[in-house]
Amino acid sequence: MPEIKKILSRLHSTGFFFIFLSTVLVKVVTFCQSIIVVRLLSKADYGLYSYCNNIITMILLFDGLGCIAGILQFGSECAGDQKRKNAFLLFGAKLGMITNVLTSIVIAVLAMTVNFEIEGAGTILLIMSLHPVFGCIFNLTSINLRINFQNNKYSVLNIIYMVLLAVGVIVGAWLWQVQGIAWLYYVSMTLTIVIAFWMNGKYLRDLKERAALTKDEKKAFLKHSVFTAFSNASSQLMLMLDMFVIGLVIADELVLADYKAASTIPSALYFIPSAMMVYFYPFFVAKLNDKAWIKKSVFLVFASLFVTAVVIGGILLVAAPLVIRIIFGEQYLTAVPVFRVLVVSFMVGCFLEHASYHLLVALKKTTFNFICSVVVGGMNVGLNCVLVLLLGSIGAAIATLAVTCVSAIAHFVYLMIQLRKLNHTPPDRTDDRSGGEVLKNAAAEETGDAPIG
Repeated sequence: MPEIKKILSRLHSTGFFFIFLSTVLVKVVTFCQSIIVVRLLSKADYGLYSYCNNIITMILLFDGLGCIAGILQFGSECAGDQKRKNAFLLFGAKLGMITNVLTSIVIAVLAMTVNFEIEGAGTILLIMSLHPVFGCIFNLTSINLRINFQNNKYSVLNIIYMVLLAVGVIVGAWLWQVQGIAWLYYVSMTLTIVIAFWMNGKYLRDLKERAALTKDEKKAFLKHSVFTAFSNASSQLMLMLDMFVIGLVIADELVLADYKAASTIPSALYFIPSAMMVYFYPFFVAKLNDKAWIKKSVFLVFASLFVTAVVIGGILLVAAPLVIRIIFGEQYLTAVPVFRVLVVSFMVGCFLEHASYHLLVALKKTTFNFICSVVVGGMNVGLNCVLVLLLGSIGAAIATLAVTCVSAIAHFVYLMIQLRKLNHTPPDRTDDRSGGEVLKNAAAEETGDAPIG
């Protein structure tokens, strides 16, 4: 009992419960927003909105060329050196903003030149073309709180962001349907960014105090960021590619709406492994030299995720028709078979894939993640094209399940191999401060206590 109380106390003092609670609240708000939008829009309009949003998200798979991942990794590593942390933040900010401005231009050009199968998609995409720029600004302010171990502020900002965004989406859908959703995004994001800058005030004032990065440091940052961006793209591509292929092959708004409804709950449930990794990731990075802590923490993460996946997944599989009927309505009962396949995919991804991937990034095994993402991405494209043609929308769900299983097993096995190698890796005594003491000092700035471990 004393040990459990000690762990709970450290989790509380370093913001774990703030992060988990905020993540739960964000997902609840997102989920409620999705359900309200389903009710406010016609099934055809909901299919149009899902299709356009899916295209934007696909284009943003390489958001900022992974600058946020680079800032998180290198900013967390230099926890005790604010000048170097500021340097990495500014370098990543330039990379991200330049990339996303170019992305916005590409979206606008596509919207005006491509003849989309879904009527009205070009107009909506043109309105949404500046979404990447606004999103990048918010992500940069948000990640700055994380690398400074301001978990409480980060959690509050996420809640504010999601509530304002949800209000904008709901009001927009109610007043002006799909175009209203696209336009009011800018109002919500502008308010959120103003609040984010205010919460980052202390760090923004200190940005002028920064170190000069060497060529090698910039090269390492770019390599990590780009490789992570490509690796992330593979895992995020699955459901987005499903929607795109269904829209391309079947071109039916009603089928798209069914698939979107079926994927809403399994996708939303990924907040569970995400919340855990949002909290643990900076600590894993800062404690790379504490081999015993890493191994113990990895075991606890996977044990927790296994129980969670089995319990939640089992309930959803059994109660699938009831869940769909209550949340989406009778007209979406045709989505039950797809829903069940995607729930199984969530169970596999939650337990094995999500944590394995992020832990490998923390261990700087981005090359494996990149290679795996290329292989899995190719498999995903091929299976979607074949199975959607043969089986319709459920073929897309089966493709997602197959790809998730392959990716999850590959990442988990490679992670276990790397953890086993840690037994033969002598501690690097020259860098202990960046792992243990710096982390404690950084956490103490906010909480006055040491982190879990």
